[in-house]
Amino acid sequence: MRDALRKLDRKFLILAGCLIFIPLIIIIFLVIIQSCGSGKTTYEKYEKKMIAAATKYVKKNDSIPVLDGEYIIIDLNMLENKGYIKSSEKLLDDDSCTGNVVVRRNGAIDENEGYLNYTVNLTCDNYSTNNLKNLAMKDLVTEDSGLYSVGDKYVFKGTQPNNYLKLFGKMYRIISIDKEGIAKIIRTESEAQHLYWDMKYNSEIDESYGLNIYEDSFILEKLNSYYMDEKRTKQNLREKLVAYDVCVDKKDINDYSLNYGNNCTNILKGQRYTLLNVADFANASLDKECTGINSKSCKNYNYMGRMALYTWTMTAVSNNTYQVYYLEGSTIRYQEANRYNGYNIVMHIDSNELVSSGNGSKEKPYVIE
Repeated sequence: MRDALRKLDRKFLILAGCLIFIPLIIIIFLVIIQSCGSGKTTYEKYEKKMIAAATKYVKKNDSIPVLDGEYIIIDLNMLENKGYIKSSEKLLDDDSCTGNVVVRRNGAIDENEGYLNYTVNLTCDNYSTNNLKNLAMKDLVTEDSGLYSVGDKYVFKGTQPNNYLKLFGKMYRIISIDKEGIAKIIRTESEAQHLYWDMKYNSEIDESYGLNIYEDSFILEKLNSYYMDEKRTKQNLREKLVAYDVCVDKKDINDYSLNYGNNCTNILKGQRYTLLNVADFANASLDKECTGINSKSCKNYNYMGRMALYTWTMTAVSNNTYQVYYLEGSTIRYQEANRYNGYNIVMHIDSNELVSSGNGSKEKPYVIE
């Protein structure tokens, strides 16, 4: 009887062991097959691998941008050929892919300071990186509100184009994207309602009406101090802001043309925070009668007209030494630099920045984190 029970227990243990270990072996086998089989990945994960590969390349080759705004472009094909990343054909099963990683130094004040910002761009037959430029280009139009090709850049025009952008919790509108892929954006909320442009003594009129020299103005000093304040401009934003060269030419009050900045003679280099120039507002209008910066028709079909009623521009009047252009009630006007207006900060970011969500509408703005 005991022998029979022992045999029964032995059979039970063997059966139980089979029930436990055989499924376990099958699971392990399937995991091995899945991990060692095709070895494929997603496009999004491959983009992260591209950034990791570019980071290794920069460190190994000491190819680090030094000055603020300086950048290098690292080609995907080079990273593959030098073994920093497996080819897209192997990992994606897609031999049509091209791409690069842009490594740019942002937020630097002195040499070797600041932060290295990596942006990726991957283009395949059935995929393109979910970045700001690619998404914005889907709104490229020739009529109605949207993104227009204007000369060597793209400009958002109309009453309600899909150009809303949320950057670290604050709302902006995308003004334009230049030929280098740098996006010009403006805060939708005014930073101050009452700020003078400048209040220096002016010997031309023997009054403290200010001097209309933007590069030596109080308002530029204010913008720079705002940027330097680490509590107001935190590291995450500094990493994204591109130092940009802006035109500070003055404009004649009888020159109504919209091509401000073409053939610029006075360029202020490496600006992080700046203001609208005199033509930005008018160029956002779709009204055919908006043919000059002084035209009242420019307020029509223009999203900027709803952002701020009294806003300083960075553009000064060339006819004297004390007046500056500003936006009043959706019309460009000019007045003494010591008057009070609000101001909306303008800045620049790389349009290759990845967008985590959104379609550019007010309800679902592009989100960059």
